[in-house]
Amino acid sequence: MALVDDCSHEKVLQKENSINIDKERYRLLELYCGIGGMRFALDAARIAYEVVAAIDINPVVNTIYQHNFGSQGHYQKNILSFTTDDIEDMKLDIITMSPPCQPFTRVGLKKDTEDERSKSFLHILKIINELQRKPFYCLLENVQGFENSEARNALIQTMETSGYRYQEFLLTPQDFGIPNSRLRYYLIAKLREERFSFIESQQLLREMPNVNSYRFQCPKNCHKINIDEKKVCSLKQFLEKSDENFEPYLIPDHVLLKYWSVLDIVNENSCNSCCFTKAYHRYAQGTGSVLLSNQPSECFICHVAQCAVGIKVQMYIVVARRT
Repeated sequence: MALVDDCSHEKVLQKENSINIDKERYRLLELYCGIGGMRFALDAARIAYEVVAAIDINPVVNTIYQHNFGSQGHYQKNILSFTTDDIEDMKLDIITMSPPCQPFTRVGLKKDTEDERSKSFLHILKIINELQRKPFYCLLENVQGFENSEARNALIQTMETSGYRYQEFLLTPQDFGIPNSRLRYYLIAKLREERFSFIESQQLLREMPNVNSYRFQCPKNCHKINIDEKKVCSLKQFLEKSDENFEPYLIPDHVLLKYWSVLDIVNENSCNSCCFTKAYHRYAQGTGSVLLSNQPSECFICHVAQCAVGIKVQMYIVVARRT
């Protein structure tokens, strides 16, 4: 398993005049690149770009990123080591970033800017403010709760003093027809000379303007109306068909019998799945959905009577069981 170690800036930074650049391509810096979610989004949006550098300090996600996109331009590096001149030399068009969410998450200590993990983000904001040549666009993603943080206030101050117009959102994949609940904070920003295709607001928006332009196009037109009256595609369209043996991933019977009532159990026809967290394999409740096998011989039915908001609800929950 090869990883790129921390290296000199000369090796990390591709100077604009060092290679033949197609001027129709945006020069992209991915900070906190993770497994490459921002890059997947750019590909899906059919935006032409070249990655100047993709940076993350986590060796596990770096391995996955390199599996997804290869190792060219990707580096395992501490963002705090970058200087303003380093970023200036990149001559960037776009910066994307997903800073650590632990300082703002509801289950954390909420130390905000006092958290050590916020230092690199504040460092990048300082650099952006000092740049003579600002990137045309900035895109940031973080956990719900970031919108009420001091880090968010520092971000907005940087955007305003650096000459950006911006819009903040709280959005979930369901807003775009994708069957997953993952409410996240987003900020999109562009230099003031560039206008948005909508009128920006000082308010935090809960939906994307002209959302139908960005909705997932289901090849089988299987969109259903969910409980929030949103058109959402079923999970079937996103599950990979594979001959792989999934036996090692089955939930043991003793776990099912103990925790079935708190597991979020979905099948391929479901129009939702829960947000996955790093505690997915350790805790049963609130860490992500589990997929139900659709083979009748592997199932049994549990009938449960529950009360919800004073109303008796009959629930029939089918859970996978090994025979």
